[in-house]
Amino acid sequence: MLRSAVVLAVAMGLAAPAAVAAGYKCAKKETNVALNDHDLGITERESSIKEMKAEIAESGGSTDDQTKVLKSIEDKLAKMKESRERLVKECSGEAAP
Repeated sequence: MLRSAVVLAVAMGLAAPAAVAAGYKCAKKETNVALNDHDLGITERESSIKEMKAEIAESGGSTDDQTKVLKSIEDKLAKMKESRERLVKECSGEAAP
């Protein structure tokens, strides 16, 4: 039973759509990697926020804990978007590294 559950979990992981990273062409490889990481993180946080808001709407309102978690995720998303913008400027040569 456990073995089939593990096989199923692995199969689902392989079948899941892989997150496609954009092909940035920055001077530094580290900036490319950071931009890709930020893109993936932003997508994940936006998805989490959407799911949480749907759950809150379904339940008819939010608890204090849900509100705090949602606010925290939204704050982290905003910071990540700001950081990504700095990286985009660095990549395009508009800002000093």
